[in-house]
Amino acid sequence: MAGRKLCLTWMPTEEGAPAPDAAVAALDQAGFDVFGARWKDDVLKHAWAELADALADPASAEVWVVAARRQDLEVETNRWGLSMATAVVRSKRGAAPPHFVLVGLDFAPKAEDLPVPLRGHVLIDGSRPWAARLTLAVRGKPSTARPEGFHLDAIGHPHIGLWLVAAPPAGDWRGAMLGVSDGAKVQQHGVGKRAELPSDTVLEFPIDEIQAEVGGTEFLACACKNQIGPDAAYWVQVQGRPRKLLVGGYPDEEDADAWVVTLS
Repeated sequence: MAGRKLCLTWMPTEEGAPAPDAAVAALDQAGFDVFGARWKDDVLKHAWAELADALADPASAEVWVVAARRQDLEVETNRWGLSMATAVVRSKRGAAPPHFVLVGLDFAPKAEDLPVPLRGHVLIDGSRPWAARLTLAVRGKPSTARPEGFHLDAIGHPHIGLWLVAAPPAGDWRGAMLGVSDGAKVQQHGVGKRAELPSDTVLEFPIDEIQAEVGGTEFLACACKNQIGPDAAYWVQVQGRPRKLLVGGYPDEEDADAWVVTLS
């Protein structure tokens, strides 16, 4: 009988870096059907999106393991790309996501040290043999918790750029706001289906270039008052690579939820 499909994303890539061969052999011995590739750190070409699209297929993998050294996760673009890929896979797979696992090859990862989208991962200290511990950790059903608190998705493509997608995890939003940090710019925004880039949208009471400061971070945001229900989402095209997002309700809704999400 074939083992559970496991995608291994191996982050050490430079010349002389540890090779994944021993890890693959141990995972194979533990009964997994292992496939995968080395990580590509190329945010300008949205390399994270290629990996996310592959894992978005429910038949692709039951377990997704990211294996990284401490120095790999100290690279800001690595953390950002992993956050984006994780958010996309979690959103696309819906109620049946893969098990998300982060193995620290030379350290024990801690959730509080990670970007928000990665805090739902099973964290394993990989400085000692870890295949058996991973097997125990992924028994049972995957967690469907969203560390972000809301539905977060994205599209990254060399021709259409970066689009961020926010939507309620349940129920409706009476409007939405999305802000970006670190000098990133909002190019356009719209409301449409969750899985389809909107081609034509009518925004109700749109607001552009909202400036806000939260926790010492400056955000540039946009907002609209459209009702956003279970099948809809707020789409925002972004220029740049924001390290944080500010997501919430329309600015005049006093009881609206709001989140600050660290991506890297």
